[in-house]
Amino acid sequence: MTLHEYLKRPDVRVVAVAEQVGVHYSRVLRWAKGRVPAERVPELARVTGIPAADLRPDLAAAFAPREVA
Repeated sequence: MTLHEYLKRPDVRVVAVAEQVGVHYSRVLRWAKGRVPAERVPELARVTGIPAADLRPDLAAAFAPREVA
């Protein structure tokens, strides 16, 4: 699921997501149309439940769980 798809859900308020992430709602809308900044991905993933790799597929490897040897 993308951020854009998530925000279209009837039970989701953009303002609430923005408040939980600590940004203005217009920034969340901008991310939904473009790209979520890498430094915001972990927090946005926690708030929305969207996997980090779905928020930024180009950085999926950076957010993949690491194996402990």
